[in-house]
Order: sequence, then structure tokens, then C-alpha cells
Amino acid sequence: IFHHSISLFITPYCSISFFITPYYSISFFITLYHFISFFITLYRFISLFITLYHFISLFITPYCFISLFITPYCSILLFITPYCFISFFITPYCSISFFITSYRSILFFITLYCFI
Repeated sequence: IFHHSISLFITPYCSISFFITPYYSISFFITLYHFISFFITLYRFISLFITLYHFISLFITPYCFISLFITPYCSILLFITPYCFISFFITPYCSISFFITSYRSILFFITLYCFI
């Protein structure tokens, strides 16, 4: 009899719980989605600053591209001008960087669109 009297109070809770429990399972997946979404947004936010750096680099790179034509002259002055000597080795990197930066500046606008 004692067992049945306890059961009398617990049973209504169980019937309410029956309707509430699916909500918790759905809530779990919604929370999981928000958690994953947080990391995706964080990645996009970091990516925005990296892309911004590349976009700024786009304005620096034309100097490197112009330097590509100056470098042959520098190679003649290789023993006279220390700057030219350093520039001689740096310029091939700059010409490659020019094409990479152009690609990255396009990525900047795509990332900006994704972030917004």
C-alpha cells in the first residue's frame, strides 16, 4: 500500500516528463549546432583579419613587381650597393607574391561576404 501511495504522486510527474523529454533531446541538437556554429564563426572572424592583412599586402606588392624590372640593373651594381644585393634575392619572392596576393584579395571579398 505504501509503495502505491508513493507511486500515486510520482506518476503525474512521469506523464509530464514524457512530453518534456523530447524537448530536451531536440534542445541537445540545437545546442550542439550553436556550439559548432560558434567555432565556424570564430574561424571566419580570424580569417577576416588574415584576409585583411593580405588585402593590405596587395598595395605593397606592386612595389615588388616594379622592383622585378629594377633588379637586373641591381645585379650590375651587385658589388657596389648592399640594398641591391639583398633586393636581388628578395625580388623573385615578390613576383610570386604578386600572383598569390591577387588571389588572396579576391578571397577577402568572399570572406567578407561570408562573415556578413
